[in-house]
Amino acid sequence: MSDSQGDPVKSENQATEEQQLVLGKDPIVWNSLALVYLMSGDIDRAKDAIQRSLEIDTSIPTTWGLWGRILECADDRTNAERAYRMAAELQPDSADVLYRMALLKMQRQDLVGAIEDFSRVLEHSPSDQRVWDHLTACSAALVI
Repeated sequence: MSDSQGDPVKSENQATEEQQLVLGKDPIVWNSLALVYLMSGDIDRAKDAIQRSLEIDTSIPTTWGLWGRILECADDRTNAERAYRMAAELQPDSADVLYRMALLKMQRQDLVGAIEDFSRVLEHSPSDQRVWDHLTACSAALVI
């Protein structure tokens, strides 16, 4: 089959397969898909998509941060914290990742660790009132 200029026309299935091959090798596409699934509440599909991204490239801090959020939503806080730690190693100045790690530490009563992480967040976001509130709560709990 060819179009009006004599060029071969790909069937719709062939085009879709080629697109999937190209898109399937791009971790950012998988991250985006994972985010869409996460936002729609489909945690299992979000996990699958982010794992595909990590199979392609483990050096993207955003992927690890998103993996942490997905694991948090799945109530797997231990592995969420590990994912955030990996994101923080790759991008130490990520206030969002540090904040999420601090919240998890706070939940498991690692108040010293939470205070350290909240303090690091404040280096990047000194006017973030929620961080100050959490920092104050952790400090007060240590004094009691």
